[in-house]
Parts: sequence; structure tokens; C-alpha cells
Amino acid sequence: MKKKEYNIINNLLKIDFSDCENIIIFGELINKINENEKNFTYKDSIDFLYHLYGYNPNCFEYKYKQERLKEEYLKPLNDIVNNIENPLLQLKLATCLLLEYQKAKNKLNIAKLIVKNTILFLDKLFDKNAYELKEGVLFALDLNYKFDLEKEYKYIEKLKYIINNYLCSEKSKDMDFIFIKLFERLITKYKNFYTKDELNTIISKLYEIIDIKINNINNIENDQEQQLNKMVICGIYGILVLADEENKTNIYQKIIDINLLIANKIKNSGIKAEALAHALKSAQKINNKEQISKINLLIQENNKLITSNFKSMKINIPLEIQQLLEKFNNDVSSYLKTNFNLFHCISRFYPCLKINFEEIEKSDSVVELFFGQTIYFDEDCLIGNIDNSGLFRKYYIQITSSYPWIHILKTNLLQKFYPSKEYFYSLTYDNNIIPKGYEEIIARMFYAGIHEDYMDFFIYASVSIEAVLRYIIGEDIIKNDKKNQQIQEYETLENLLNKIEEKNLLEKDFVKELRLLFSKDGFNIRNKVAHARFSQDIFNRHYMLADYMWIFLMVFFIKNYNKK
Repeated sequence: MKKKEYNIINNLLKIDFSDCENIIIFGELINKINENEKNFTYKDSIDFLYHLYGYNPNCFEYKYKQERLKEEYLKPLNDIVNNIENPLLQLKLATCLLLEYQKAKNKLNIAKLIVKNTILFLDKLFDKNAYELKEGVLFALDLNYKFDLEKEYKYIEKLKYIINNYLCSEKSKDMDFIFIKLFERLITKYKNFYTKDELNTIISKLYEIIDIKINNINNIENDQEQQLNKMVICGIYGILVLADEENKTNIYQKIIDINLLIANKIKNSGIKAEALAHALKSAQKINNKEQISKINLLIQENNKLITSNFKSMKINIPLEIQQLLEKFNNDVSSYLKTNFNLFHCISRFYPCLKINFEEIEKSDSVVELFFGQTIYFDEDCLIGNIDNSGLFRKYYIQITSSYPWIHILKTNLLQKFYPSKEYFYSLTYDNNIIPKGYEEIIARMFYAGIHEDYMDFFIYASVSIEAVLRYIIGEDIIKNDKKNQQIQEYETLENLLNKIEEKNLLEKDFVKELRLLFSKDGFNIRNKVAHARFSQDIFNRHYMLADYMWIFLMVFFIKNYNKK
């Protein structure tokens, strides 16, 4: 083993962990020890820890990098893991070893470290910043069963105690998706985790929490907050569907009722559409034809309100397309029942939405690509700089035409995962086309996009795209000002894309779309954001473009994760 590699691992034992006792987020732990002057000598070891960020218990469900830690690191890590002082770091290293080090002969010992250290953090499980703990808790539970550790650590007993304490505490009134996702997994994966009496007690408590949240509805004035409160209520009902199967029909009816109540209260037509869609889905589950018919009428009325705000397009969706949309929705829902990964789902269904440039470039007129009928546009609503080939016009029509499919996919993803900003770290950190320092910005971009904060989404996308393109080229491309040679400036976005195209650094279709989205040949988003041409109303008005961009950029960063 090389001396440098040995020192990187061995120096982990020398790191000073002062003031790190209450940290439960691995990223915060690294930042804290990195700021400590006593640790400046161990910079290489701290840099090494950044590479472990993505090693979460479920990392192989959504980790797109193919490389693995070399054995010359894994073996010495295995040798020192018992001597690591900080429990959070020891937990992370043990998790990494169990996932990666196939040759380890002490897997029982590693599993014990994971269970033992997870127990230390159980009391933080339902803290607002404890998003990383949920998967770790379930992973430790798996190991507890697999290695028969309950007698030694009483892990199940302690986890039940923490959950019961939470349900009986004031904190439970602010229940969020951390608990919902955790409990959903407990019930579906571990059928015998609770006795029938224990489950009945929890069911009763969950109904109490729902009552508190429903009684609070009249005190909520903001549509977005109303939607979030409703989604939490429906999430709890979703747990009850699994836990109280005898009352499944009654519970689905309650889901319908709460969604119709919220749809009647809120003003935002887009949020109302989500509530009505949720109500319809539940009505279909119990085959209540009368309610299905009623909800469909409400959806049609709401759609009129939505389309009236967008006079630039007139769409009459024929029955065949409605059937295709229903099939697509069923396909997405079915896929998500067996795949618990947002990134996999995006990759699976993006081909259905991908712009077919070969086809639209051949098309001479506007446009029979998607619906089999012409869609009329008001000229004043198009962005000013349309290229002479007419490609931009066709591209814009393709996006708006495919929006029903985009909306179905994005809505399903939001309902299934309701991801935090940190969920996207596994895509942005260690991504080969994202320059250091931009991982957080791009994670925030994806978080804003899926939660329909379109202003933040466009801003984060605009401030990061040029840095990404310069990073792909591999240098800061600077040119001298033509009038004053002493002044230097960066190459334009258009020139960066030209150079990327010339050097064949990205797929041609990626270059075309980046040009149509961000440069003056298309929407010119970066320029318009930079020159303050968009108000918040205008950001929100471009929701169709934003939703498509969110999916496209997700695929762009997934597919180029390992780009050299």
C-alpha cells in the first residue's frame, strides 16, 4: 500500500472532533472538522471523507457513478473502523464498508457498529433536519433481523419506543413526510414489526393527528401551505390504508373528501388540479362511479380556468389522446409501486417526452407531431429571437403539446417522493460535469423545480449553466475586448456551446436543447434573468417550460454523471 493512501486513512484517527457531538448530518460534520484549525494538517483525509457523502444505505438505488473505492482504501478502513472516535463518522464508514468491501470477513462486527451507532441517533429521528437518518434506521433494522441482533441491542424495542414517544408528543402535530415514509416502509416491509394491539393504538393516534390538521385548515390562508397540509393528511391516510385494511374503502373516501374540500377552498387553479387529480385517483380505487363522474366534471371546469390564463394556445384533446394519457399515468403509477427511486423513474420515462429533433426539423408547418392536429399560437406570446430555420417555434410547440405527459410524470414524482433539497445531493455531488461549489446551487434548482417554485428554479438554472459548460470544456475561456485589448471577458454562452459542439463533448441533441433554452437562438432564459426581464408573475406563467426544463436538466446531469 502506498504511503499517501495509508496516511489518508490512518489520519482519520487523529482528527479533532471538538464541538461535533450534536451533529447528525454527515455534510455538516465534514464542514465542521474542516473549519477546525487543528485539522488543517489532515486536509487529504477530510477531502477523502467528501467522497463518502453518497454512501447512504440506499445509495445503490440511485447512485449513477460506476466507480468503487479501491481495495487499498477499503482494507485499512476496515482495520481502523472500530477505533473511530466520532459515532456519526463511524456509522458512515461502517455503512460504506458493508456496501463496498465484499472481502470483509468481519461483516457481523460491521453490522453491530451500524446498529449500535444508529441507536445513538434514534432520539433525533423526527427532528426537522434528520432527513438522512430515515434510510439509516431502516438499514439498521434490516441488519438487526439479518444478523439476529435484537437480544444484544434491543433495536426494535428502542425504535418502537422512539416512534411511540413521537406520536404522543407535541411534535407529532407537525408531522411531516419523514415519519410518513418511515412508517409506510415499516408496515409494508416488516409485517410483524407491530402486534395487532400496538398497531391499533397507533391507528387511533394517527386519526387524532389528522383531526388536528383538518381543524387547522380554516386558519391557513396561503394556497401552497394549504396544499402541503393536505398532502400530509393524505400521506397519513395512506399509512392507514396499509395499517387498517378493514376500513380501506372508508379511508379512501376520506381522502376524496379532504381533496374536494381543499379544491373548493383554494384559488390557484394549478394546485386545485392536483387536489382534484388526487380525489379522482382515490375514487377510482374504490370504483365509486358517481364520484368519478362528479370529479371529472370539476376537473373539466378547472381546466377551463387554467387554459383561460394561457391564450397563446388552444388545444382540443381528442378521446384517443385522453386514453393515452390515462395509460401513461397508469404506467408511471405502476412503475413507482416497485421502484423507490426518483432518478430511475425520470430515466425510465424521459424517452416518452424526449424532443425528436429529426422529426420536427423535417416538419414544414406548425405542427402535427403530438396531437395529430394543428395548435394555433398568438405571435405576441412567442419569445422575440426566433431563429430563421423555425426550429425554435417547433420546439416550443413540442414542449407545450407534451405538457399533459410532463405534468403526469412530475405530479406522480412529487406525490411519491416529496423530496428535500438534500435528496438531490446524490446527483449533484461528485457529478463529473458540475464544478465544485455549484453542487448546492444545482440541488436547490431541482428542489425548487419539483416544488413549483418557478422563480427560484429559473434563477438557479441561469446562474449555473454557464459554469457547467465552461467546466465541460475544461477551462475558463476568456477573450479580449475588441475595442479595448486590456479588458478581458468570458466567452458568450453561444460560443461555449459552439466549442462544445465542435469538440463533440456532448450529444448533439443536448447541445441543441441547451441552445434553445438558454441562448439568444431560443428562450434566452439566462440573459432575461440576468437583465431582470422577468417578474414573479412571468416566472410562474412559464410553468410548462419550467416543468419540461426540470425533467430535461435532470436527464442531462444523470446521463453525463461520469462524463470525462
